[in-house]
Amino acid sequence: MPPRRILLLVAVFATACGGSGLPAISSAEARHLHSYDISAMNMENTLRPGDVVGANDSVAVKRGSIIAFHAPASWSDRPSVTLIQRVIAVGGDHIMCCDSSGFLVLNGRPLHEPYLFPGAKPSSLPFDVTVPDGRLFVMGDNRAASADSRVHSSDHDGTIAASGVIGVVTRILKPAKRARLLPTST
Repeated sequence: MPPRRILLLVAVFATACGGSGLPAISSAEARHLHSYDISAMNMENTLRPGDVVGANDSVAVKRGSIIAFHAPASWSDRPSVTLIQRVIAVGGDHIMCCDSSGFLVLNGRPLHEPYLFPGAKPSSLPFDVTVPDGRLFVMGDNRAASADSRVHSSDHDGTIAASGVIGVVTRILKPAKRARLLPTST
């Protein structure tokens, strides 16, 4: 993204959120921030269609981070597609669906996911993956509307290359009534 667009976005954001108590975007942060329009329902209710988010390329990716990433070629029939999903497991983790209570199991322990879309099951698709080093297992918060690692299991067990991450989504920038900082992991 051209630097001018980011600085303009910073100015618009600062104007729209003035007095909201939301920390302003510093010029140092602005150099690392990429903005994306949310058009799909896969991350509801955390992110909604119509939101504009900021992904920071200087923030470390962790379990629970929402990331913007280059879609693997097998995930899309269009070139250069950027997707936004939540990191569920990182290299070395064992993730599976599901235990007797219906929870995902991460490294032998139930994974409690307070960010799931209301009423959503952790997964309706069974899977059992040990994530290779340098790769990530990602899922949307609205699992019924998300074509994520579970759906693309034929390619690297559905994992994506960590090197394909553009940045960690740290903010909702617009609309002003939803603008806020987002936790970078859970």
